Amino acid sequence: MTTEKKYEVEKDKIPEDVIEGDFFIPEERPPTHPGEMLRKEFLEPLEMTQRDLAEHMGVHLPRVNEMINGKRSLSPQSAAMLARIFDTSERFWLNLQSAYDLYELRKSEEWEKVKKVKQAI
Repeated sequence: MTTEKKYEVEKDKIPEDVIEGDFFIPEERPPTHPGEMLRKEFLEPLEMTQRDLAEHMGVHLPRVNEMINGKRSLSPQSAAMLARIFDTSERFWLNLQSAYDLYELRKSEEWEKVKKVKQAI
C-alpha cells in the first residue's frame, strides 16, 4: 500500500478543542487511553487498519498494536507522527497520554509518596 492520502475526514464535524487537544479530564471515569481514542475515533471511522497506520508511521506493526491495546505509552515521537497523519496537534495526543498517566499514578502506591511531598512555597 502506498502512503498516499486516501483517508478523508470531515474536520468540520470534529470540535476544535479536540483537534487542538484542549479538553477536560473526566472525574467520574478513567480517562480514555490514547490507543482507544486512536482506534475508535480515527482508525475505525476511516477504515484504516493497524498495518496501514504502521506503514504511514514507518514503524513495525507491533508498536502500533501495543499502543492501541494500551500496552505501550504514546511517545512524543508517536504523538508527532499521529498529528501529521490525522491533522491534529501533538498536544492532543500528549494530553491524552498525560491524563491517562496521571490517573494511573493516582491509583498506584507511588501516589502516597507524592502526597507526602512538602510544599515549598
